[in-house]
Amino acid sequence: MLGVWSAARRAFVYPDFQFDRRGDLRPEVAELLTLLPKENDDAGWRSAFWLYSPHANLGGQTPAEVFESDPSRVLSVALDEFYGDPDTAW
Repeated sequence: MLGVWSAARRAFVYPDFQFDRRGDLRPEVAELLTLLPKENDDAGWRSAFWLYSPHANLGGQTPAEVFESDPSRVLSVALDEFYGDPDTAW
């Protein structure tokens, strides 16, 4: 589960896209977190910025928005972005 440190709250906060309507953790979250880069992300904000920034490969929606209805699409985009061949766009 992704938690980001909030200095103002002096606590970790947990983005809601990770949970279903019953409040259970979505099973795909674990796989998503293995794909997101860990370096320089001690407080979780690097991952949060990626998840909440509009993405061209998701039609301008954020990964967090799309994850709720189509987690496999977000997993595919993350896999391509962080582990794919960087020369494919050239």
